[in-house]
Amino acid sequence: MKKQICLLLAAYLAMLSACSSGSKTNPDAPANTSAESVVTENEPLYTLPESSDHNGAEFVVFAADGRNELYDAEMNGDVLNDAVYQRRVDVEDYLGIKLRYEYQSSLWNEESQYVSALTSAIMADEPYSLVTGPVGFLSKLVTEGYFVNINELDIDLDNPWWVSGMRDTAEIHNKLYLLAGDFATTLYSTINVVYFNMNILKDFNLTAPYDMVRDGSWTIDNMLAMTKDVSVDLNSDGFFRLGDDRFVMLVQNNPLRSFQTSSGIDLFRKNGDTIEYIGMSERLDTLVNKMRNMFEVGEAICTYGSYEELAEVFADDRALFMPSALRVTSTLRDMKGDYGILPYPKLSESDEYRMEVPLSAVLWAVPVSSPDLRLTADFCEYYSYLSRENVTPAYYEITLKDKYSRDQNTQEMLDVIRSSVSMTFDAFFGSCFATNPFVTTEVLLTKGGEPASYIAGYESMWLTELEKLVDGYSDIDAVN
Repeated sequence: MKKQICLLLAAYLAMLSACSSGSKTNPDAPANTSAESVVTENEPLYTLPESSDHNGAEFVVFAADGRNELYDAEMNGDVLNDAVYQRRVDVEDYLGIKLRYEYQSSLWNEESQYVSALTSAIMADEPYSLVTGPVGFLSKLVTEGYFVNINELDIDLDNPWWVSGMRDTAEIHNKLYLLAGDFATTLYSTINVVYFNMNILKDFNLTAPYDMVRDGSWTIDNMLAMTKDVSVDLNSDGFFRLGDDRFVMLVQNNPLRSFQTSSGIDLFRKNGDTIEYIGMSERLDTLVNKMRNMFEVGEAICTYGSYEELAEVFADDRALFMPSALRVTSTLRDMKGDYGILPYPKLSESDEYRMEVPLSAVLWAVPVSSPDLRLTADFCEYYSYLSRENVTPAYYEITLKDKYSRDQNTQEMLDVIRSSVSMTFDAFFGSCFATNPFVTTEVLLTKGGEPASYIAGYESMWLTELEKLVDGYSDIDAVN
């Protein structure tokens, strides 16, 4: 039995979820909150599990390591670190458990080791109560029957600490196997944003695009209009080289893919219980043709190197734009010049801003070997509540706004970015396809080819794989 509580949260924290409003507050709300609170007449009513005592039982989490995820910490005076530490203490006290993480490295080149360790543990009935991992790994395991259907657990997905769009994106045949929410700081730190260099803006008498973001005119066309004559072959060797020259744009592969999302391009789209294949579209053709010249000439570079490598060039005032992960703000902390942060541009002014959660964001799954599903559901709910109440504000307000961002405009842009987070079907299930549909824009911009021909070349295979994916959800049986 759950009791109703009202979370005392600042308004900006409700942006990631589509919660209904109009409910009354409840005086039984837990008092262990540290963020400044705001209550309005329209504050929604949320649910939390009642406190319980499991006599110090171990709650073991199979935890994906190497993802910059904040699982645990020691109290040391740092606001974010202390919030993570306190979350552990509070959830252990509230549920009467002892939380323990068993870490498994989950870098991209270690997928096979991660998957082997996880699946072997589940098949051996190891008592892991919860699994964490990047969506790019976990989504491919769903149809193998390793996880519990979230819809069968007593978890209220209308609570604001869950990304409500996950159900619209990832539920097939009324089955949902992965959770996204405030429990993971990577939900925020891996969001791709567009950095711009203030010094280059001044050199070319350009105006920071903040007002365009505010009035909805921050589009691909207006971004490209700012790039004229910015790129320079500084050593006059006839080539654009990362270590020598100045560029319109520096971008790593994952952030380049987010232009596909921000431009409203979906190759697949869920419509109720149906998954529609969109395939080739006018939007895809328009985006690729607008941006292609920069990559063909070399004024824009996509590299499969590290974010930090590109950030060093950007900090040296040799790139106007750098789409990159929000966590890169820490790398730019000592940048001598100034920079700003923007959401990705839209394809047209009538669009909404749409920011992609990349494949590296950490999600949760409940293994079929979980020893106590009631406890696991309670843990998921309460841990995520604590994350939203204390850890998310600490990360966003302190780590980003106070430590790293340079001005009030940037802080406002961060709020726009957080309110626009979206997980598309292409990105969520992309790893289930032999050729990921989510990399379409990246491939066309960096390797060439015509959009229509590229799509036509994969269409038959994608449709076959989609049918297999949907049928797989119908046939899921738990692994013994």
